[in-house]
Amino acid sequence: MNLKKHFFPISAILITLALLFIVKEYFFVGNQYQRAKNHFNEKRYVEAIPLFSAVYRKNSPIKDYALYYLGEALQETKQFDQAEAVFRELIANYPANPYAAIAKYRLVQLKVDRGSSLSASERYDYALGLFMDRDYGPASVQFQKIVLERTLAQKRGEAFHYLGLCHFYLREYQIALNSFLLALRYPHPYTVKSLWWLARTDQQLNRVADAQVRYKQIYSSYPEEALAPEALAAAGRLATSMRRYAQADSLYALLRARYADHPLAGESYFQQGLNAYAQNDLKRAHAFFDEGSARAAKSPYGAALSFWLAKTATKLGKDKEALAKYKKTMVDYDHNYYAFRSAQILGKLMPRIRRNRLPWQDERLHWGRRYHVLIQQGAFNDAASEIGTRLVTADPLIKTKTYYELAQAALDTGF
Repeated sequence: MNLKKHFFPISAILITLALLFIVKEYFFVGNQYQRAKNHFNEKRYVEAIPLFSAVYRKNSPIKDYALYYLGEALQETKQFDQAEAVFRELIANYPANPYAAIAKYRLVQLKVDRGSSLSASERYDYALGLFMDRDYGPASVQFQKIVLERTLAQKRGEAFHYLGLCHFYLREYQIALNSFLLALRYPHPYTVKSLWWLARTDQQLNRVADAQVRYKQIYSSYPEEALAPEALAAAGRLATSMRRYAQADSLYALLRARYADHPLAGESYFQQGLNAYAQNDLKRAHAFFDEGSARAAKSPYGAALSFWLAKTATKLGKDKEALAKYKKTMVDYDHNYYAFRSAQILGKLMPRIRRNRLPWQDERLHWGRRYHVLIQQGAFNDAASEIGTRLVTADPLIKTKTYYELAQAALDTGF
């Protein structure tokens, strides 16, 4: 037997197998993260710690998430020094992680757990952390102390803003109102947001006229802010709720004139159409639904506009148009509520319609590998944090698929 002849193929196979083993050990986490999260959620922190550590040691795209939960588990088991080191590593090396801000709060918490005194800035971080943890009662107490501190005078406006939010979420609306008014007396980065939440609080207190004034202040004085189109839409809804249809029409028209490409432009067409429909002005309603379904087909209101266009066409005796629009709603917005409504009206079962769509794998990887791995691990809350607000402006097909994946991951993990 010629050993030399077989040596190189055998050695190549052995080297390949060794490399595969190394790669597997280095990159793949299997279901360790999911198992670790299950232990963590059931407060079995001792069992979770080695699994999170194992995921972090591998070059996984979600190793920073494992690092955060490792710190949490260490803190829960009173291993404070190790927890502090982990949180500091997360903040230093992974500042873009959505939990990095919470890690700063955890560092302050560790000082509190150790009985150490806090600096002025740490007291603020502590209050902010309580708020982020939705512990609004204790957070409000801390922010109330901060607004009285001279050493944190530069944070006073911001602290009043968060104090208002705490009381709003606690449904203590009058105290929230006073807090937001005080926040506006001081310059701070959240001035427009304070105005927005002041308007929301006015609505809760049935101070409709005051709420309209706040919304107008936002879209008039701060037209470039992200909340300006939101304020116009909110003012339009408020006018509609009071049946001030002419005022609502002018607000929605202004919204489209200023922010034609904003997702809320679709809502403006829809609301104006409904307002006209409520007044039995079917031709005008039809015109709004028709224009909206053409110009805002990909907005969150695309399906509703298409359905109501068909419904209004039926009322106007345009049976052929109605039939075509109901079918179009089913085809363009399959698996949407209005698609099923259209199917019911037409007396048909919802058909399985094949449309041009992205390949399955491309859809799954649309948000990147980190999201994909988190979904595989059943970590729906982490996956949702990973994509954040990007989901709001996503393609409708991707958005539908993503919501399905998140819901399935939540179902699989018992949430």
